[in-house]
Amino acid sequence: MLASNVLKLRLDRIEQQGHHLSVKDQLKLVTLAQPELTASFYTQIFHQILPKHWFFQHHTAEDIQCSLRLICLIDQVFIPHYSKHAYRYEWFEQGLLFRLQYAKQALSCIERAEIIAHLDQCKDSALKLSILKQLKDEYDDIQLTFALAELSYRLADWPTAIENYHELLQQQPAQPEQVYYNFIHCLLSRNHYVNEQGHSDVVEALEHLGNLDQIQQQARYQQLTHWAVSLILPETLQAEAINGENPFSDIQQKLKEIGYSLNHWLSADEYRIPYYKNIVETAPKLLNNQEIVMHLDRHKVANHALQTIFSDRDLKLVSGVNASSHSLGFIWNYLQINPLVLDALVTASNGEPEAFYNLKQIPAPNFDHQAALLQLSSYLAKQQVAYNLTQQGHSIEFVEHAHLAGFDLIVDGTPMQVKCSLEREIIENFAKSHPHIAIIVNIELADLQEHYPSVFADLALSYESVQRTAQNSLQGSGHVDDYLPVPLMNTGFAVYRNFHTTRHQLSIRPDWQYKPNQSLVKNSLAIGAAIGGIVSGSIGAFVVGSFAVYRTWRIQKIEQRKPLQEKQQLLMQRDHLMYLLVDFAEWFNHNLLKYRVDLYAYQLRQVEMKLMGKIPELVLSTTLFAYKFEAHQRAEKLYQWIEKQLAHDNPKYKIQAGWVALAQSSQFMSIELKQRVQELNLELEKYKKMTQYGLTLSSLEQSDAHRRSHQQMTTMNRRFKVPS
Repeated sequence: MLASNVLKLRLDRIEQQGHHLSVKDQLKLVTLAQPELTASFYTQIFHQILPKHWFFQHHTAEDIQCSLRLICLIDQVFIPHYSKHAYRYEWFEQGLLFRLQYAKQALSCIERAEIIAHLDQCKDSALKLSILKQLKDEYDDIQLTFALAELSYRLADWPTAIENYHELLQQQPAQPEQVYYNFIHCLLSRNHYVNEQGHSDVVEALEHLGNLDQIQQQARYQQLTHWAVSLILPETLQAEAINGENPFSDIQQKLKEIGYSLNHWLSADEYRIPYYKNIVETAPKLLNNQEIVMHLDRHKVANHALQTIFSDRDLKLVSGVNASSHSLGFIWNYLQINPLVLDALVTASNGEPEAFYNLKQIPAPNFDHQAALLQLSSYLAKQQVAYNLTQQGHSIEFVEHAHLAGFDLIVDGTPMQVKCSLEREIIENFAKSHPHIAIIVNIELADLQEHYPSVFADLALSYESVQRTAQNSLQGSGHVDDYLPVPLMNTGFAVYRNFHTTRHQLSIRPDWQYKPNQSLVKNSLAIGAAIGGIVSGSIGAFVVGSFAVYRTWRIQKIEQRKPLQEKQQLLMQRDHLMYLLVDFAEWFNHNLLKYRVDLYAYQLRQVEMKLMGKIPELVLSTTLFAYKFEAHQRAEKLYQWIEKQLAHDNPKYKIQAGWVALAQSSQFMSIELKQRVQELNLELEKYKKMTQYGLTLSSLEQSDAHRRSHQQMTTMNRRFKVPS
């Protein structure tokens, strides 16, 4: 380190003779006590020592002035010549830090802009961060705020970055999309702070994602949304980790395919229906609605926010409902039926909670009590059935299209009628005359589903209960402005409270004239979908409702010694079953699953547009968005997975799509679905008998003649037409 007086003389010499001195000589003059300006070429090449750290004198005013002259020389001469070394050892930052500490002159806007631009070209470091913080403390400049936020983001200094991003977005909300993504990334990376409003980092991040318009960077948006959703959802509901993609998955899949091929070649299992356990078990799966509701009901923060909306606001609740009855699980289920619940939630959050109970009114221009009772009871029956099916994971829509007039609900894409009545004969005649129309009946007529494939029973729907609720609603509350009062939420709360009890313990009133049996309970809507749920049965079997679908079993060695004719018959039956499984997968994907994917996408947009950013209780909107996003992603991935399997060149891999579709079909309800499962059962039963007992196809056809004739009688027209 040179003394100030020596450094001053040498700086004077450089200023006077600079055009005659090389950059190397100038550097020697300001760094060496005895510079050799006439050194040999060898010395200049191999003994040139570039400084890593500059030492600037600052004891007196003359020292400071001399150091500032040296800094000017470094910036103008040395840094351009030794750019890589200067970049590596932060020459510009060292000089700038000294200027900020000891220079008395304030920086103009132009000078600050030049400094920010120059710092942007420097490497990210703690020194650079310290300089920007010092500049930010001295000057209120939005460009400095932006630069400090971006640098803190790159250095993973999440608190500093979030603080400056907050300030930046408050001053100028209109920022490039990338700025919002970096801010959201910081929030998700920290994810341990709760702000003054009581919102966690992940809630705030997802709220910002939901408020973005005109998304350009779809990949970044999807990646951050997946990340945020994974932080909100419980681990048991997450399909995969945020960075769970395995780079070697394709290689592993190819090796497994080779292994399967070798296994079939070595074991000569040409008689088996291929079932690859690893492929089937690792396939995407739909999200279980009952599990969603359970987790939502246990979400303490979200449910507390929901209770806050309805408390301390002089709310006059409808009969049988109190504030403690509200839960996020109920809101979730009702959202699947009627997106208007989102509008009601926003209105209630804005100070009008009574609107939460008046989502819809029924026109009644010429009020008549009996006609109103009939109209209201019909409406309540549809609401109860819709809510009950929603809790089981079915997709429900109310019919609003003219070409479906006469139907009440669209269940998993299938139009259906709801008949809550005690007139058994009328419903039986209708089922006989129109077997292609699905009918949902009340518990008093539940035994009809044993005799008619088109009839489904809802054990939570009672004719007596619906009539009583309708009567109570009409008493003492006359129509207003030609509209009937509809206790919409009252109905939902009653169904929601009683649903779990009904599932496990069926309560039958003595005057119902109905005795349930085990098979009926298994096939009823209140217990599971009318085709039942996939459960574990005997080894090698899927159990779908009351149907057992056998997937595969071990072929004994003795089967190889069967007569040639029996072998050919067995191969024909196996090929027929393989065709049925592939056909089932194609039908399931295009007719049931695609409809659900589209419906989930619509519901997700409804949550995003109607709720995100519309209520101060961010935990409610973001939680509902996260669960709906995950449900949509699961359905879409399953659809894409089945499509990929069906496009496989090897038919054995196409069949795996059939097994997966069969397992996931438990969350759907359709007459045709029931028929297809029944057909698979019959053919698989034949296959099982042929492999175990050596029976031929002709003998089985004779023994199963009555079953085939019954199946032909119940073959339905797949066009949904309503009789005039």
